[in-house]
Amino acid sequence: MTVQAEPLTAEAVKPARSGLAVFRPLKSRNFVLVWLGESVSILGDQFHFVALSLLVLNLTQSGLALGTVLAVAGIPRAALMLLGGAVTDRFSPRLIMLYSNGIRTVLTLLLAGLALTGLLQLWHVYVIVFIFGIVSAFFYPAYSSILPTLVEKEEIEAGNALMQITARVAMLVGPVVAGLVVARIQAGAALGFDALTFAVATVALLAMRNTAPAAKVTPSPESIPAESEPQEAPAGLVSAIREALRYAWNDSLLRTTLIMIALVDFSVAGVFGVGLPTLADMRYGGAEALGIMFSGFGAGSVLGVLLAGSIKFQRRGRLFILLLVLFTVSVAGMGFAPDVTSLALLTAIIGLGSGIFNVTGISWLQVRTDPKMMGRIMSLLMFSSAGLQPVANTLAGVLVEYHLTTLFLGAGLLTFLAVLVTAANREFRTLH
Repeated sequence: MTVQAEPLTAEAVKPARSGLAVFRPLKSRNFVLVWLGESVSILGDQFHFVALSLLVLNLTQSGLALGTVLAVAGIPRAALMLLGGAVTDRFSPRLIMLYSNGIRTVLTLLLAGLALTGLLQLWHVYVIVFIFGIVSAFFYPAYSSILPTLVEKEEIEAGNALMQITARVAMLVGPVVAGLVVARIQAGAALGFDALTFAVATVALLAMRNTAPAAKVTPSPESIPAESEPQEAPAGLVSAIREALRYAWNDSLLRTTLIMIALVDFSVAGVFGVGLPTLADMRYGGAEALGIMFSGFGAGSVLGVLLAGSIKFQRRGRLFILLLVLFTVSVAGMGFAPDVTSLALLTAIIGLGSGIFNVTGISWLQVRTDPKMMGRIMSLLMFSSAGLQPVANTLAGVLVEYHLTTLFLGAGLLTFLAVLVTAANREFRTLH
């Protein structure tokens, strides 16, 4: 059975706003600080992932070992993600981000020092990435929730576009430069740069003035399920998490979106976390090839963000389904790509869809979510994205040991399942 998304017509899109309007969030000093600090940090993330992946492969010569390292990082992140969202709603997103970035600075410096001195062992990596995962469980819900506290409601999509543009540029440039640094200097140097970027993000947060205690977004009444009307603050964090789960389950659109994200990110996690590094190491010479593949994703992402920032898509449901179809073909095709250029093109297509969704889709979710629930709903979004990544990376590690192409074909099938799930929901198909 195949599902074909109806092609977008001229009626499906219209200009989002004047070109200058996209820069309006820059009038907020706090937004600028978060935007610049986290953009620098995301650049460092590209160094971290390339260096860590190749460091583990050099230590072990095993794709399975890399999969288990990523799983060890992902398990605490997934287990504590909902708690991170509840804590974000209880306290300040800025405060959670500040402590998280400070701790990650220290952890990355430790990892860089061990790598540079030649003392690094696999158990060191497991311990450090496990703690890193715990901290990330609190950082990501806070980061996903802070934008509505920095800008006005009508500027949320523009703010997301600006944050995503610089993030995607970092994903374009970072992997290539990181690959060169790892190949020609040492992985520890790349990790040292990553630690510096965390420190920059920490300083930027320290320089902020107090943010609003609650998001400025007021969701439209029809977007809040009747069963989930805002109530008094729950007595504890467990009750707060249960309230968020009920809220999400009673919202058909939100429920379908979370399932779709879980399926797509489960498939893509194993491909990008284990499949591509192993493919680069086995067939194309390692670090530089991996950097080119990841930069393809970054280039597509930049284009996707620019499109989403300049065009107001009116038939978003159909657009998302069309992007899922492209994901399916691209992920499955990676196992048969003849060269690095072809792989970079396929990762660029995935990046294109990711860039569009991370502006259009996330802004839609932020606007329609009850401000009191923002941290928890964003944590559910992050959980759908990252919750099953430990399983995905472990399974990917097993599959690459068995047959590398099987990993990409299996990931393509899972992405196609996301096509079926979203196409079956009429409310999602007709989403504007």
